[in-house]
Amino acid sequence: APPDIIISGWAQDNRGIAKVDAIVDDWLTIPLSYGAERPDVCAAWPGYPTCSAVGFTGEFSLGQLGWQAGCEHKIEIRAEDTDGNARIIDRKTWTIR
Repeated sequence: APPDIIISGWAQDNRGIAKVDAIVDDWLTIPLSYGAERPDVCAAWPGYPTCSAVGFTGEFSLGQLGWQAGCEHKIEIRAEDTDGNARIIDRKTWTIR
């Protein structure tokens, strides 16, 4: 079976975060769970709403991508604030080995 990819990180906004998604190869959207405790982030960036529950996590299976060695894939993390403004906060490309 193809392995699962685990995604985790953090996001914060001066208006608060409504949701975080991972977008793989511009078509597969994976809703991520938001609100995990990340006191390390708030120690470095204090004063934001919902500190310290600013972490996100989620996972998906490489089988959803037609898993093959040598294939390159792009993943973007999109955060949306409580006003409905969304932006890409991180972007990576990786090759399946």
